[in-house]
Amino acid sequence: VSFVSAITRAARMGVLVKGGAYFDIACKVDAITFDKTGTLTSGSPVVSDVCPVHGVLADDLLGLAAALEANSTHPLAHAVVERAGALGLALPEASDVTEVVGNGMSGVIEGQACLVGKVAFVSEHADVPNDVTDQVDRLTATGATALVVVRAAHVEGVIALADTLRPSTPEAIRRLRVDDGVATLVMLTGDNARAAEAIGHAAGVTDVAAELLPDGKVDSIHELQAGGHKVAHVGDGINDAPALAAADLGVTMGAAASDTALEVADIALLSGDLAQLPSFFELSRKTMNVVRENIAFALVVKVVVMVMAIMGAASMFMAVFADTGVALIVIVNGMRLMTGIGRRW
Repeated sequence: VSFVSAITRAARMGVLVKGGAYFDIACKVDAITFDKTGTLTSGSPVVSDVCPVHGVLADDLLGLAAALEANSTHPLAHAVVERAGALGLALPEASDVTEVVGNGMSGVIEGQACLVGKVAFVSEHADVPNDVTDQVDRLTATGATALVVVRAAHVEGVIALADTLRPSTPEAIRRLRVDDGVATLVMLTGDNARAAEAIGHAAGVTDVAAELLPDGKVDSIHELQAGGHKVAHVGDGINDAPALAAADLGVTMGAAASDTALEVADIALLSGDLAQLPSFFELSRKTMNVVRENIAFALVVKVVVMVMAIMGAASMFMAVFADTGVALIVIVNGMRLMTGIGRRW
């Protein structure tokens, strides 16, 4: 009854819990890892800067990147394509387009090999001038994500994208640390280290692991588990599915999450509001307290009545109370979780 009541209460809070066991697991969590895009941030990045090299037009640079990104499902790709569309740019035709997960896109445009992605990725295929590298550093220091665009092994320029923190993120992180006692809060991202540090500092997490591929996120979770931590992972994308499965508790961001993430996760924050997470942990603690109260009360009453029966001092009424009466009291106590009676939430 306690778990059913807690699941009902969680649903009213906008949190979908797939089973009562996850309340117990949540009480043991002492480390939480977060994906950046769509979890700590709004997940709706916008193009903030288009920086072509000398002799390249800004519209040509943006159109080249958008042509490669047109069929990608990544939020950064959507932002580039959306900006090109807003400007009414005619995109060149791209062929042999390939998405290199966690790095960028490659393809052929007008017979020339083209790339868009992280500076480390494009550096494997083209010489990136120092002034372009410096520009990437300046942009990422502000928390932006920088994509370098290459045509025929020549750097065409840099496109910067900014994704703002969710308004609820800093307070949610503070509550997890202060109220829920989660000392280890780690942001896992494939983004550039400087950009990741800027976002992580603003969010208030304790650690940042940057430039990770999906497998790298799983490795980070396994490292925490090997250190004795019970780990929850919060993410929303297809790339987060392995990390959600690897964590002791997988949490996804509800409506914004991919179907794969929703299937793998144990908990879904239906409104996509990170503030629901500390509320869920609070509910989990209270749920387990009620479960322990009920078990202790039932055992004490039954033991007392049993001892009295052995001594010949127990009546029929006492026996009925120890059975049916205790069951009713336990049910009513468990139902407090559903109604919130006596609870701050």
